[in-house]
Amino acid sequence: MQCTGGKNAMLTASRRAGATVACLLASLAVVPAVSAQEPAPPRAAKAQFDSGAAALKRNDAPRAVAAYRKAIAIDPAYYDAHEAFFDATRRVFEKGDTAVDETTYSDTLELNRHWKADSVANVALRHQYERWAAQHPKVAAYQWALGELSGSQGYHTGETPEAEPHFRKAVELDPKFVRAYQWLSLLAEMRGDDSASAEYLRKATRADTTDVEDAFEYAWKYRGSDPEKYRTLSLDIVRRFPTNQRSAQILYWVGYDAQADSDRIAIYERLRTQFPPDKFSWSSGAMDALQDAYIRVAPDKSLALAQDMLRAAADVGDEREWAPRVVLARNLTLARSLAVEHKYAAASAVLSATQLPRRWENQEMFALLQAALADSAGNTKAAYDSLLVQEAKVPGDSVHAALVRYATKLGKSAAQTDSQVWVLRDKTANPATPFRLASYRGAHDTISLADYKGKVVLLTFWFPGCGPCRGELPHFQRVINALQARGVAYVAINVEPEQDADVVPFVKGTHYSFTPLHGNERFAQEAYGVRAEPENFLIDGQGRIVFKHFIAGNAAEERTLTLMIQSILAHAQGTPELGSGR
Repeated sequence: MQCTGGKNAMLTASRRAGATVACLLASLAVVPAVSAQEPAPPRAAKAQFDSGAAALKRNDAPRAVAAYRKAIAIDPAYYDAHEAFFDATRRVFEKGDTAVDETTYSDTLELNRHWKADSVANVALRHQYERWAAQHPKVAAYQWALGELSGSQGYHTGETPEAEPHFRKAVELDPKFVRAYQWLSLLAEMRGDDSASAEYLRKATRADTTDVEDAFEYAWKYRGSDPEKYRTLSLDIVRRFPTNQRSAQILYWVGYDAQADSDRIAIYERLRTQFPPDKFSWSSGAMDALQDAYIRVAPDKSLALAQDMLRAAADVGDEREWAPRVVLARNLTLARSLAVEHKYAAASAVLSATQLPRRWENQEMFALLQAALADSAGNTKAAYDSLLVQEAKVPGDSVHAALVRYATKLGKSAAQTDSQVWVLRDKTANPATPFRLASYRGAHDTISLADYKGKVVLLTFWFPGCGPCRGELPHFQRVINALQARGVAYVAINVEPEQDADVVPFVKGTHYSFTPLHGNERFAQEAYGVRAEPENFLIDGQGRIVFKHFIAGNAAEERTLTLMIQSILAHAQGTPELGSGR
């Protein structure tokens, strides 16, 4: 689930063909939204708003623009009317429809011949709000709108340095302006100032104690830096908002972060009870992880949960996920029963015929169980061979220990085993696409992949507005801090040039050690097949991609990344990694 976040992350991911639903669901930095304490608009303003909405349904964007303008004139603090005015104006320019109040757009209509419609609309809107702000300097809404419209290259995201003075002015005029605090928090986060980001969110939560969105974001700020505070704040939100979808999301992530299976099970059982999976998507999304935890420590509950979920899925005609999971639970139970009866070959056959979920978190456990059954059946070589494949794909401590045992039993040395692991890795390793990209260090400084010859390169594709990218970076940094002295380079390519101005402040503010390079979406996709961020690669000293498509969102994934890098380093040094003792 660690694939996305932040307003711009959501917008960017959604316009890419390769973006996934999971990536969008994982986008945690919410778009500044309606505050529950924003006053209801006057009846006359609401009537004009409804008239504009009706006009849009008839595809009459000019009439909608006129209606929303009237709603704003009646109530300048009617924020929904401002956002609807933005949208309707863009529709006018998309159609090339100039049948609209030319006192508003006369100075920008000519640009329509040269610029994209959305860019023209943004210029037109900015000019209008600049006039309104000059006419009404005490109205916070106009400053907020100018911040919203400060995006570059046609994006009205508000995620540019030019937006910040407007949002600051808005909260100066209205110290309880929640939406402006939300934007200021996001901008501070993008430049790496987590302390300021958290403080803006704290002010937002104080300005509106009924707003679950700000409370959620404020708690989330501490997920990496202070897990106990994060958990305390998060569970307090669940107490205060016991039926809100955000509370379901909170329990999902608290359970995801749980280190012990018993804790994860307790959290996800609460999630299942308090937020029924058939009504809450975050609860439904956690049930596979609950079943996986049951498989590890409470197998008898695994089948019952899968059957319950299958019945619910059948009601909506979608049994694709849970039908195989029912079979999986049954087969694991059967295999374990056969093993108790010393029918190891039969148990192994059951598991071999079992379809596994994609990217299953119990893959290592399953591989170890299959190997143990093969070994108990007298086929140690099959056990050894199966774990060679597992170790080559995803190195793990338990797999390593079992592989050493089977290797010893077969009379194989650590060097022989290590060599066989790398025979498998060599088959899938591919040359990394060479590059020479501009560095953010100086105007004439460039860096090439060849500059890192002989080093292991942790390469990540990211951009400052990507929440999941920012979420991975602390985990990467902890790994790098432990291994950097051993010849590891850490490189991050920004794929969003419009966010160039945020890169250096972000790196300085966070003190991350990666080398930031200029890139773009086209390069990322054509050179490395990247379709959504974050995307990560490990490149060995010979310039080959050895591991890819991995994530780092918790301690277990940090450990996996550490083992991946250690294995490449040991191989380069000619040291049998399996004999290292880890």
